[in-house]
Amino acid sequence: MKRWLPWCVVALTACEPLSTEEPSTDPDLVELDTAQSALSPSLELASATATTSDANVPANAIDRDTATRWSGEGDGAALTITLRHLSLVDAVELAWYNGSTRTATFDLLTSVDGASYAPQLTRVQSQRLAGYELSAVGPVQAQYVRIVGHGNTRNDWNSIREVRVRGAVVAGADAGAAPDAGVAPDAGATPDAGAPRDGGSSGPRAGLWLSPAEVMALPMSGSAWAAVEGAARGAWGSADLSDLNSRHDVNVLAGALVAVRTGDGALLAKTVAGIDAVRGSGYSRVLELSRNIQGYVFAADLIDLGRVAPSTDATFRIFLAGLPNLPLQGHSGGVDLESTARLSPNNWGCHARAALAAIQLYLGQRSVASAGVATWLRGWEGDRAAYSGFDGEYTNSGWHFDFSQPVGINPKGATRNGRDFDGLLPEDQRRAGNFTWPAPKEGYTWEALQGTVVAAVVLDRAGLLPLTASDSAVLRAVQWHYRPNFTGGTTFPAEGDDTWIPWVVNKVYGVSLPTSPASSGKNMGWTDWTHR
Repeated sequence: MKRWLPWCVVALTACEPLSTEEPSTDPDLVELDTAQSALSPSLELASATATTSDANVPANAIDRDTATRWSGEGDGAALTITLRHLSLVDAVELAWYNGSTRTATFDLLTSVDGASYAPQLTRVQSQRLAGYELSAVGPVQAQYVRIVGHGNTRNDWNSIREVRVRGAVVAGADAGAAPDAGVAPDAGATPDAGAPRDGGSSGPRAGLWLSPAEVMALPMSGSAWAAVEGAARGAWGSADLSDLNSRHDVNVLAGALVAVRTGDGALLAKTVAGIDAVRGSGYSRVLELSRNIQGYVFAADLIDLGRVAPSTDATFRIFLAGLPNLPLQGHSGGVDLESTARLSPNNWGCHARAALAAIQLYLGQRSVASAGVATWLRGWEGDRAAYSGFDGEYTNSGWHFDFSQPVGINPKGATRNGRDFDGLLPEDQRRAGNFTWPAPKEGYTWEALQGTVVAAVVLDRAGLLPLTASDSAVLRAVQWHYRPNFTGGTTFPAEGDDTWIPWVVNKVYGVSLPTSPASSGKNMGWTDWTHR
């Protein structure tokens, strides 16, 4: 059963009639923020054509100007929208001319090739809203959307002020892109959707976290292999983005690693199903979402989900595209994943930045990640000239080396009265209280490093932020724990679900921090095998 949902989201202003259509009677409306909804992104529209029109031409329906419109007279007058890319369409939004005072009747059809059209909605009636009315469909693959009008309750005109199409670009769809008709993406669209993720165009190295070639070079023997294989072939539990302690995500990642290494088709199918299962999960706060979503994204990237299960990948992309601005309890003034990544200088923000980087790069949003999360992490690591937007959330607890110029990781060589501040994470060390020396062993500093190490590696692999930024800030932050800065002149090495971190740091920085068998942590695991 197809479903129809009204959603009024944008102000429409009256326009002067340019034909025998009646004058506009729509009232002015208050602009609402569509970014705060869970709607899929707006897709880029390439062109519009129609079977008939008066002076109100088809292009007016996609010009993002609600003071213009397309008008076609007669039962069966059709408006066809060509999408820039082949996409998985899940909704079409129509803003009807005089929509608040009369009811329009229409059909909605879609096509992959522009020749053969499949009906999605038939004889649907508008709901007398002055703003956009959302009609949910499919999801269905399409590059063409056609609205066939059957007049309205006052006359036989079919007049549409604006059209939006929502969904996700199908992986690899750039090759079939429609010619550019000079129509820019909608203001709410997701830039770069569907851009290639591998082979250099999204960065200097294939793979968000690891490439299949790197996995194929790993041994299928030893205790680390036994651990990841055991997790992959064992019971995974249920996907739950609301559970801080969920292990389903890292188990799915184990499935992807072992499926790639062994070529086991049954395990590959299990991994695809595990990735798909996350779409049915509930939510709690940004922190739980941030920690748990990373493993699914890396698993999908590693197995090349768009190739092995295109329809699953298409729906997974739509799901991911809605997560950054899904309203959830955040931190430091953040109200969703994106704003928490942008505003929070503590462990919440660290995990949010890792999650956001993974999502955006999987969706091909390289330019968005470069201007956003890569810049925010650069500033947090110490480059205040790049970004200083965390300033209102830093706390003067005595752990900052220079609170007049606060950063997330204290600068290289920083000391205070001979005390080692180089690499200290002030916003998470303060969880142990205001400054005191020797430093208390505060687990939140390792929690912050869980997200930070993943974000740093992902953005370095994408070529957006080198691991050497701010004098190798991430390395310095880990090394601070291995110096005798703590009670009794002791060190504070990784333990529990943090033991995966030194393996990664040793591999990517070429150092030799002490290691132990790696646990699977809150967002990552299996690194004593993958980063040996």
